[in-house]
Amino acid sequence: MNRMTFNENPGCTQTIGGFVFFFSATLAVGMYFIKDKPVSPFTIGAMVAGFVLITFRKGVTIDLSRGIVRKWWGFLVPFRFLDFPLASFESVIIKQKKIQSMRVKGGGFLFYSVILNNGHGNQDEDITIFESTDLDKAREKATQASSFLGTSVRDSAT
Repeated sequence: MNRMTFNENPGCTQTIGGFVFFFSATLAVGMYFIKDKPVSPFTIGAMVAGFVLITFRKGVTIDLSRGIVRKWWGFLVPFRFLDFPLASFESVIIKQKKIQSMRVKGGGFLFYSVILNNGHGNQDEDITIFESTDLDKAREKATQASSFLGTSVRDSAT
């Protein structure tokens, strides 16, 4: 296999929230038609927001046969692509950042990013392939990517 894909599909909470928005707005639209009144713009906005929350997808595909790294996103089916040359990426990095939150005990939580490093020192050209609050899952994805690419993993999360 010459291709590895890292999907960033919506989580369970996001999908359930999208269903709540979409179906409650659909019921409201039905009620407007029954009462023969114009549909509220808020209701249409809630339907669109629900649809986006349910169907939005994004990810990164590493294609060895074509020598590219492709970032993609879309609704159910990818419709936007950005291609980068595979040769420009030297290693896989795990980075840790702390997200501040008043609701979490201790003032925040740790967030781990698995990044394809371009090696030129320009962080704008790095590509994030996976993000998680679980360090073990981030390390697993980083190991998969580095073994697929034949590069090293730099773990700056500890």
